[in-house]
Amino acid sequence: MAAAGTVPGPGVNAGPGPAVAANATPAEEGETKPVVAVAAAPAGEGTSAAPAAETGSGEAESGDANSVDVSGGLETESSNGKDTLEGAGDTSEVMDTQAGSVDEENGRQLGEVELQCGICTKWFTADTFGIDTSSCLPFMTNYSFHCNVCHHSGNTYFLRKQANLKEMCLSALANLTWQSRIQDEHPKTMFSKDKDIIPFIDKYWECMTTRQRPGKMTWPNNIVKTMSKERDVFLVKEHPDPGSKDPEEDYPKFGLLDQDLSNIGPAYDNQKQS
Repeated sequence: MAAAGTVPGPGVNAGPGPAVAANATPAEEGETKPVVAVAAAPAGEGTSAAPAAETGSGEAESGDANSVDVSGGLETESSNGKDTLEGAGDTSEVMDTQAGSVDEENGRQLGEVELQCGICTKWFTADTFGIDTSSCLPFMTNYSFHCNVCHHSGNTYFLRKQANLKEMCLSALANLTWQSRIQDEHPKTMFSKDKDIIPFIDKYWECMTTRQRPGKMTWPNNIVKTMSKERDVFLVKEHPDPGSKDPEEDYPKFGLLDQDLSNIGPAYDNQKQS
């Protein structure tokens, strides 16, 4: 799903729907282990007891994840000081510009950090359960989430997972597309590899995956290979149209084949469709 918006008041966003998600691929070198955050249920829901780590549920079965209480915030996967969305400095402009857009038909708030329950498939804004979003992005897909109604403990379960390059490119293009829609008079659907996509991923790497940054800058070339290969998800334009004023150096450009951003969600194996 789900770059980030200012989050409105807590509320349940109901309405399951199909999700466009990047299938998992083998993890790349230099990865770190994911973090489990188990959030307490909202007032009046679930139980009030502090939840225990759910190492027996979903992706936590491997025992690799570290459990933390959501009140303390998600642990960050890197200590190199890179900005996250809620950090200081120039990253704050994304938070300011991406005000959420409420989809009255299905209760979605595009541009916000939203989470889809893997059991009931309903959508919730992250702040509904007080989940720390400082290491999350709108339109991220690399997570597992069970709402407090569905999870057997009566509390919410949230696990950030490692993202492969396909998932990172999908999230980056979704955020770039959303930003252009709310900021530009003539919104763009295609974005430059060098001017848009690579800078976005580089800036928000720690928000996009639990994997450490590779020691060598080989990933920019790899994302081009990834998007060029995955034609069921990405559009590719190698050169400007004849007579176009677009400079050749802005190419190749990439975009999302499906421009309905509400279709972007996690790749649950047991995804239920309405």
